Amino acid sequence: MSEVLAEREGEVLVLTLNRPDKANAMNEAMQKALIENLLNSNSKAVVLAASGPKIFSAGADLKEFSELECGIAARRRRALLKCTLEAVLDFPRPLVAAVQGKALGGGCMLALLADELVMAEGAELGLPEIKHAIPTLVGYAIVAARAGMPIARRMVQNGEPVGAGEALDFHLIEEISGNARERALERATTLACLSGPTYQANKKFINAPLMAALQAAFTEADRL
Repeated sequence: MSEVLAEREGEVLVLTLNRPDKANAMNEAMQKALIENLLNSNSKAVVLAASGPKIFSAGADLKEFSELECGIAARRRRALLKCTLEAVLDFPRPLVAAVQGKALGGGCMLALLADELVMAEGAELGLPEIKHAIPTLVGYAIVAARAGMPIARRMVQNGEPVGAGEALDFHLIEEISGNARERALERATTLACLSGPTYQANKKFINAPLMAALQAAFTEADRL
């Protein structure tokens, strides 16, 4: 079974995280497949979705690399996540995320790096790392860039998830839909009709501060 399903819908590539029996936890195979699909895509837009009705992604697969020493395993996971998040943020064409369930930890970060994010009514975004004694500097950088410091501080420092209504109020997402995947595909199809070079130029400039913040957060996390 492929950890990431890749399907073409007209000019749009739909990438689906596909480990529903494992809460779509982001293992090495899934992240490498996601990176490869993004780097090799010639589609005019991408939708990032997930299998299953309740979980977009529970974040990094903490059981992977469990045979390694704790510090080494954490560095391996962090290096892999860095490559994955940078591939999403640096994708030059429109990328729309469809969050149909809970997006937690790395899954939340992944979704929030999309150009647009559509959430289902019962979906949630959360950075619960503090409850597991794990700093989340990267999560803070991403939320702060999208919604500002107060929202980022709240999500990082209390670890409680944010529902779709709050996420919309906080400007973390663009809209709420009864069918997030279908609506995300509609948005991606619309965005695919825009000038590709112009969209890419705008996107690169818009995302430059976040890319710098992302790299700084990973550098600081490596020192902890």
